[in-house]
Amino acid sequence: MFKYVGSVAVKIQRYNVDKYESLLRKIVAAHGLTCMEIPGIDLGKTYTISDVDSWIEGGRYGSFFDFHNSIGLGKKRSDYGKIKQQIDQVPVLGFNSGRYDINLIKNDLFAVIGTDNIVSVIKNPSYMCIATSDMKMLDISNYVPAGTSYNKYLSTYLGDCKCDDKIRCVCGLGNGIFPYEYITTFNVLSQTTIPPKSAFDSELRGTSISDADYKRVQFVWEHYDMKSIKDLLIWYNNLDVVSFIKAIKAQRELFKRFDLDMFTDGVSLPGLSEKVMYQTCFNNLQ
Repeated sequence: MFKYVGSVAVKIQRYNVDKYESLLRKIVAAHGLTCMEIPGIDLGKTYTISDVDSWIEGGRYGSFFDFHNSIGLGKKRSDYGKIKQQIDQVPVLGFNSGRYDINLIKNDLFAVIGTDNIVSVIKNPSYMCIATSDMKMLDISNYVPAGTSYNKYLSTYLGDCKCDDKIRCVCGLGNGIFPYEYITTFNVLSQTTIPPKSAFDSELRGTSISDADYKRVQFVWEHYDMKSIKDLLIWYNNLDVVSFIKAIKAQRELFKRFDLDMFTDGVSLPGLSEKVMYQTCFNNLQ
């Protein structure tokens, strides 16, 4: 999982640098590379964008991204350093993850990222934010009123499923079903037949799957031409993740109206609301 997150983070960082390269170059042209830590370069001299281009042409760096990626922020934060931190920190988002998911994986998580690489940790009492130089783990449940469920969050920004036939729903807002307790080993995911109805019962919760829900499982298995239980798992995960991403994008647009970025300007709804309040107050004063 951590290798996957790391590989995706690099792709996103490269995309961000390519997108903002012209702005980054203008900052270097205006202010030079003051307060930046550049490996193998004498800090006693002021360097400009022409120096950067000569380093790239000379083969010191393969591209502007490689140069950008090698820079350290230094003790003093320059304009370039502030933007670098924003575009390098890839948001890793969850819902109630600060209370549950992170606590479950924190030993492995901190072992992988290393405590030296951690920029900040906000815990109050759950993990609100864990930030490194290239990753920022945030919990979307901190950006909504207390007690908001995941389903309520999705319905607020995406609406509810409007399909008349819930069994044959393919709108992406219907319920996903998966036999958690049936998966006792990874090999079970390779099973090529649909799990029996009893596989969806839960001893932990003391619940049994309804006839309608099992008919839905049978429908999606056939509709999406599933070959194994692994395909059912992929469908189940995508049903959650794709809707979650769409809801986050919709919520993020609301704060963009106030020139705020949810993941850069705050780690919770109160923090962002305070900034919106001050904007509104100052505008009214004017």
